[in-house]
This record gives sequence, structure tokens and C-alpha cells, in this order.
Amino acid sequence: MKQRKKSLHYDFRLYLNIDGERLIGKGGAEILDAIVKYRSIAAAAEELGMSYRCVWDYLNRMKERFGRPVIRTRRGGMRRAERKGGGESTLTQPARALLRDYRAKEKLLHKTLQSTR
Repeated sequence: MKQRKKSLHYDFRLYLNIDGERLIGKGGAEILDAIVKYRSIAAAAEELGMSYRCVWDYLNRMKERFGRPVIRTRRGGMRRAERKGGGESTLTQPARALLRDYRAKEKLLHKTLQSTR
């Protein structure tokens, strides 16, 4: 039986901490990316296989640690005729900048680790 050649690769966990507490890591970045994509906390939670409550709690913890809002929400629903199509959630400008910076550092680390082979 021929033995399969094993593939080696580096892996890492990147976290941005604030005052000794985690502000954002891979999972948090995925949550923020999903909110950008779907403009909905519920849809983001569903896409990630998480409960709405779990995502909402994460966003609240992030807000507390960051010291400023992370998302902006607009209520919707059938009773609000002026808001057809339901509600909407978007990232605040500081949260967008934070996510861009996190993704840039993540990409740099991946590139650095790839070049060390």
C-alpha cells in the first residue's frame, strides 16, 4: 500500500485585544462579514449556524469593550408601512474600519507564513 504524502501548513489564531480582553477574532470577523453581506443579524446568524441571541450577545459584548456602537439597526416589519421590506442592520464606520484592519492583518500573516516554506 502506497503511503500518502502529508501536507504541512502553518495555522494561527489572530485576536485583537483591548485592555486585555478580546475584541475580535476569526469568529467575530465572520459575524461582521455576514452582517455586511446580508444586512441582517437574523440572516447572518442563520448563515453561520448560530442563534440570533448568540450573535446579538456577541455584538453587545463587542460594543461594551470597544466603547462605541458596532452596528446600526433599523426596525421593520409588516406593521410599519413606511418601511417595506423589513428591518436592516449595518456596521458603523468604526466597526467597518476595525474589520478591514483585522482582515488586512490576517492576510499579511497568511502571506508571511506561506513565504516561510
